[in-house]
Amino acid sequence: MRELGIVKAGNAGTERQGPDDADGELVDRAQAEDRGAFEELCRRHSRQISRQILRMTHSSHDLEELTQEVLYQALRGLPSFRRGSRFTTWLFRITANVALQYLRRRGRRGTDVPYEDAKHSHLPPPRAGGTRGPEEAAAYRELCVGLSAAVDLLPANQRAVAVLGSVQGHSYREMSEILGLTEGMVKGRLHRALVSLRAHLSAFGPTPPATAPAAS
Repeated sequence: MRELGIVKAGNAGTERQGPDDADGELVDRAQAEDRGAFEELCRRHSRQISRQILRMTHSSHDLEELTQEVLYQALRGLPSFRRGSRFTTWLFRITANVALQYLRRRGRRGTDVPYEDAKHSHLPPPRAGGTRGPEEAAAYRELCVGLSAAVDLLPANQRAVAVLGSVQGHSYREMSEILGLTEGMVKGRLHRALVSLRAHLSAFGPTPPATAPAAS
């Protein structure tokens, strides 16, 4: 696999900072073959790329390789990027495609990720200022394992919308742009994914109603 030597998956960089327009100057410079500008874009977004890959594939073993593949494809495709769309939408479309291709090659299942990664991939963070007793912590861990298994059972196309919509909070419009689908198709796939997840998790007790992504 191609090694860019820019960042380690999820180790360098920060989450997206500020509005997407903050990337505009860096994108312009990177398209003018400014290597430093592209490296800064990688540092800025690499952690979110890695998280999206991990949530979609459950593969910690191949995470570094897949992240480097996304960055390589972004570098190769950067000259054709047009500012009519958001840079992050374009970047996450590449990420989703790389993850989906990986899942299809592996027959949908990725490698199990450690619990410490899995619990942050699919569930909300602990209550602010709250602590868990041993029983609550054990129940939470069991739910994490169950949810991770349930997501892993979803078809690749449903897993993609479940991660993008329910976990990462993208709107229907953003998901349609990232996945290259109509909003109606996105809504249909997300509905089927949530029905499957709820059925699988029914053994763990009542689940809260799902919150629909924003329309735009």
